[in-house]
Amino acid sequence: ALLNYKIGVCLINSTSPAKSFEYFKKAKELDANCDPMLPYYMALMNQFEGKFDEALKMYIAFETSYKKAEEIKIFTDQRKRECENGKKIIMNPLRVWVDNMDQLNTEADELSPAVSVDGSEMVFSSDRKNENGGIMP
Repeated sequence: ALLNYKIGVCLINSTSPAKSFEYFKKAKELDANCDPMLPYYMALMNQFEGKFDEALKMYIAFETSYKKAEEIKIFTDQRKRECENGKKIIMNPLRVWVDNMDQLNTEADELSPAVSVDGSEMVFSSDRKNENGGIMP
């Protein structure tokens, strides 16, 4: 059970978090008490699947049962806010369009875009080459 849990933790913090679900489920099936953080990750799994009410219940249960809950309260509070916001967004969907930014796209990967609050700037990471031999000035 503990090995499944540890694999799940690695995967949930990787670029493929959905792959962690089967490992957390298996860990819980084998030994629900294999690690005190397992309920947190089970709640996170439900949150990722859009099961916000279930995730909220699980976060609250985790906070009451985990001995060091106060140490990670900032994270559980954030997750609970995300669930509440997710429920609101689902109740009031917005129609949006995604524009392809041809002037930025290259053969390389452009990843993790972030737009400034005022919408005037966008930053992202890329693995494209530049004039400095791959070293940014």
